[in-house]
Amino acid sequence: MAIKLPYGFDTYRPRAESEYLDVKICEMPAGVEVDFMYNSLAVASDDRLYLGTCRTDGSAHILRYDPRRSQIEDVADMDEAIGDHRRGHDRHGKIHGRFFEGRDGWIYGGTHMDIALPFYGNFYDPHHYAGGHWFRLDPASGRIEDLGIPRPGEGLLTYTMDVENGILYGVTWPSGYLYSYEVASGQSRNLGRTAVHLGRFILCLSDGTVFYGLKDGFIGRYRRGETCIKSLPQRIPLCLSPIDWLWRKGALQCAIEWEKNRSFVAFAGNPYLMTVRENGALDVKEYPCFKNGIYSTFELAISYDRKVYYSNTHWGEPPLHAGRLYRLDPESGENELVGQFRCGKLTDFRHISGGAISRDGRTLYYFALVPKELRDRPDLTFERLNIENSQFARGKHTTYWPREYFKPVLVICRLAN
Repeated sequence: MAIKLPYGFDTYRPRAESEYLDVKICEMPAGVEVDFMYNSLAVASDDRLYLGTCRTDGSAHILRYDPRRSQIEDVADMDEAIGDHRRGHDRHGKIHGRFFEGRDGWIYGGTHMDIALPFYGNFYDPHHYAGGHWFRLDPASGRIEDLGIPRPGEGLLTYTMDVENGILYGVTWPSGYLYSYEVASGQSRNLGRTAVHLGRFILCLSDGTVFYGLKDGFIGRYRRGETCIKSLPQRIPLCLSPIDWLWRKGALQCAIEWEKNRSFVAFAGNPYLMTVRENGALDVKEYPCFKNGIYSTFELAISYDRKVYYSNTHWGEPPLHAGRLYRLDPESGENELVGQFRCGKLTDFRHISGGAISRDGRTLYYFALVPKELRDRPDLTFERLNIENSQFARGKHTTYWPREYFKPVLVICRLAN
């Protein structure tokens, strides 16, 4: 039973059995160390799901889930596949962006450094990291092909792909330069500096037009063949949580194409429908729901019945904010809470991230962290974890979600007909 959301809906406790959403979980392969994940979930044409992991003091991995076998396998260790982390102090510990399947059948992505140094009380030093790499994976053999470093010393914070023309676009961190990479020619181009920000929104429409997030609610645009990037004049009045302003500097977080070449749905605290005018500007329609915004949806998915599904990540006390599935109908404007994730007696899902859907549009996939005992842990409040994590600089913990409490899982949600 979906619940229509009135404006000002920020917290809600499930009251009835029908307000829970039963899901399955699948644990990570033995021996693969995973701390968290961002946008890197994608379903390939053979319906297998690819996952890109993050590790704050280790290497990222590419994992693959086969729904026919209900099993996750380890495909590649990025440090081993790229092989240059010994030239610097930092490793290829993150795959921040989602994967893309090219017309050649290969899976494309990019790497990022293992820890965001300034946030943890250190100073960024480009000599500590060789640089994020473009790469592609051959699904048949599992072989990784290194496609080079766009900007030495900087990671690939977010990226997208013009699949039709075989062009990758990525924003580097921390300087915020937009680079393109043409697969056929191997040519890399610096298209200009976007801004120093932490927004992860970048989207390529079917016609090759690229939109990306700037701080304070602005949006940038690049069209294939143009000599430079462009900042659009209108400012989107975003409804963001305080932590979003702190971390993301008021930038949109994710988007998905809605009408081919014409519009896309974006998210930052609330969902927005953005329609491209003939002159390239945007008409923006907000679907207000969360008075203070929810932090932060990392990816959107469109189902078989043309609804946009999204979940929220980890800020707030359980079970108020984490582990919920929402549904937006951009045509009617209805925004609904589908339900609170539940697996057995477990409803305590944290750091919900990613977001992908099966080829038939009926099975949703998310990454989550859950208590190791597979039971709710209301005692592990955000305040408590924050106090413990204040020991970051002294080396007590190396991740927001202490490994002694949580373990990573894949959440599998089958949509009702």
